[in-house]
Amino acid sequence: MTSRILFTLGIALIFAAGCSSRPRVAPTVDLQSGARVPPPDNQGDRGEILVWVRNDSGQTRTFRLADEGALNVLGQDDGIILSTSRGELTWQAREKEVDLEGCEHFDGTPAVPTKGTITLANLLGPNGDVVQKVVDSDGAEGGEIDDLQHHVNLLGTIGPYLFIHETSYVYACGAHGNTIASALIWDADQGKAINLVAELPDKDKLVERAKGKLEEDDGDTGANKEESDGPSLAQFVPVYGERGALRVDAQFAEWACYACSDGMWGSYTRSAVVPTEWVPERMRAWVMPPVVVKEFLETHREWRLGGWSRR
Repeated sequence: MTSRILFTLGIALIFAAGCSSRPRVAPTVDLQSGARVPPPDNQGDRGEILVWVRNDSGQTRTFRLADEGALNVLGQDDGIILSTSRGELTWQAREKEVDLEGCEHFDGTPAVPTKGTITLANLLGPNGDVVQKVVDSDGAEGGEIDDLQHHVNLLGTIGPYLFIHETSYVYACGAHGNTIASALIWDADQGKAINLVAELPDKDKLVERAKGKLEEDDGDTGANKEESDGPSLAQFVPVYGERGALRVDAQFAEWACYACSDGMWGSYTRSAVVPTEWVPERMRAWVMPPVVVKEFLETHREWRLGGWSRR
C-alpha cells in the first residue's frame, strides 16, 4: 500500500540522516488523481445524514439524523461511520506490537530484543470485515531499532474523502530518537489514495504566505534560513466551523535544526498552516452542511464536527 511505502521510506530516511545531516521535508503523497464521483444529489428523496464528531477527550461518535424537517436524531454509534457509494464503511485504527532488535550499548553490551508499536488503519464493511486497507504497515519490524511508535490520525473527512496524518517516532541507536510524518488522502468511493496538489490554484502565493508566517515566528538566528530551501506543501487539513461550514487549510513544512523544530511535523522541521481559500471541485458539495447538521452542532456543543455524509 502507498502508506506502507511512505512509512518504510521514512524509517530509511532517519537511518540515513543521523543527527547532523539534513533530511528532506516529505511532500504530500504524489499519486494520480482518482476518477471523480458525482456528489450527493441535493434533490429528490432524502434518507439519513451521518455526522461524525469528536470531543475534547478524543472520543468519536456517529449520529444519524433525519434528512428532512426538524432536527431528529435517529440513532448513534461509537466510532466513525461514512456513507459511500460502496455502502456504509467504518473507520478502524488498531495498534499492533512488532519485534525490534534493540540497540547494542556503547560499552559493548549486546542488544536486547524489544517491542514497538505500529498502527493499521482499515475501512470495515457492515459485517466488520476489512474491505479497504488504508494504512498497512505490516512488515515494519526488525532492524537495529530500540523504539518504534507509529500512529495514524484521521484529521477529518469530506464526504467519502479521508484526510489522514501519520507520525512515527523511531530510536535507531543514534544520539536521539526522531519523529517523521506523512499525509494521505483516501477516496473511499474508489478505494485508493488521491493527490490534490495538481488541483491547488495559486500554490506559489500560499508558499509566500507560509514563508511570511515562518519568518514572523522565527526566534532563531539566520542559520536556519540559510540552510532551508523554503517551505514545501506537507498536507491538506479540512476544517469545519462551529456551524459546519468547511474550509481547507494547507500545512507547509521546511527544514530546521533538531533544536529548532516546532513539533508540528517532524523532528527536523518547522511548519506554518495557511487557509487555501479553495475547496477541490469534487468536494464542493460538502462546503455548506444541511440545516439539520447546523442545528445539531448548535445543540451539541461538546462535540466538534469531523465530517458528514448522506445515505
